[in-house]
Amino acid sequence: MLRNPSPSRVPDEELIQTVARMEHRLRAVHSELAQRVMGAYGSMAERFESDLAPSVRDIALAKSGALMLAQALIDGAAAS
Repeated sequence: MLRNPSPSRVPDEELIQTVARMEHRLRAVHSELAQRVMGAYGSMAERFESDLAPSVRDIALAKSGALMLAQALIDGAAAS
């Protein structure tokens, strides 16, 4: 398992707040692609919550990775 050797660890609450901001920002994009991507993200988020519970940190990290991918897909389509 990979571990960050840095002693500075982002607090769980900050991760959760960041995920909430990312979700809100991406749900505000009204393109057809963004709606489809965020629909798929919603299904993944539910899976993360059931599979990774009770670790709120693991859930937030999984969601943030999926949201970064969603952002890249949406941004890539907008740039085309």
